[in-house]
Amino acid sequence: GFTPAPGFTPAPGFTPANDDRQKDYRTLLHGLNRRASSTVYWVIAFISLAWIAGAGGLANLLFGPSIWKIRT
Repeated sequence: GFTPAPGFTPAPGFTPANDDRQKDYRTLLHGLNRRASSTVYWVIAFISLAWIAGAGGLANLLFGPSIWKIRT
């Protein structure tokens, strides 16, 4: 079997990868349930508006100003 080198001590706070204690599970759930920063929503809103403006500009380049005339 494997024996660690003499004088080896794990770093403080070290836990094995397969340690499935409930404390870690609760910490994970708490992190997932945390409210996201509102900055993310503002960035996504800006990207969405830029995407819409880019699509409108591309439509204007491809089809000309006639695309903006609404016909029935």
